[in-house]
Amino acid sequence: MQTIGYIITLLFRATFGFTLSCYVSSLIVAIAIQIHKEGMPTAELPAFAMIYMLFVGFFSIIPSALVILASEVCSYRNLSFYLVSGGVVAFLSLSFLVTNFSSSTTNITLGSLIATLILIVAGVAGGFTYWLVSGQFAGRAR
Repeated sequence: MQTIGYIITLLFRATFGFTLSCYVSSLIVAIAIQIHKEGMPTAELPAFAMIYMLFVGFFSIIPSALVILASEVCSYRNLSFYLVSGGVVAFLSLSFLVTNFSSSTTNITLGSLIATLILIVAGVAGGFTYWLVSGQFAGRAR
C-alpha cells in the first residue's frame, strides 16, 4: 500500500512539475517575442504563454520524461543536473524543430543565434522550476 501511495505522489509531482516548468519556459519565450515585436510585454502575455506551453510541452515531453525517469531512478537531486538537463532538452527540441520544419538550415544569422540562446535560457528556467517543484525530492521516499 505504501508503494502505491509513493507512485501516485511521484506521478502527481512529476506531472505538476513538468506542467509548471513548461509554463515558465513558454512565459520566457512569450516575453522575448513580445519585447521583440512591441518593445514591452502586454497584458495578453499570460494567454500567449498558455498557447506556447502547448508547443513546449509537445516538443519536450519525450526528453523530459527520460530526464525525470533517470532522476527518480538514480535519486538525482542536484540543482545543476536539472539546469543542464533543461538546457539540453531545450536544445534537443530546437534541433528537432530546425531539422524537420525549417526550409533552410544553412543560413545562421545573429537572430537565429539569439533565438537559440533564448530557448536554452527558457529550458534552464524550466529545469530550475522543475527542481523547485519536484526535483529536489527525487527518489527520496524509497
